[in-house]
Amino acid sequence: MNKRILPSQLRKYENQWVALSQDKKRVIAADKAFRKARQKAARKGENHPVMFRVLPATSFYVV
Repeated sequence: MNKRILPSQLRKYENQWVALSQDKKRVIAADKAFRKARQKAARKGENHPVMFRVLPATSFYVV
């Protein structure tokens, strides 16, 4: 089964940096600071997590 993380599952991480596993199926760590989220992921054995910031649901990007 190819289960990915859904946007609705990320709401609890709004305004935080999130570290995902390489397969993008699990949230490994989260923190308001990028460095802390990455360090938490490394302590859990994920040395190359996929990092991104979860924006509030009311915000958007202008491209």
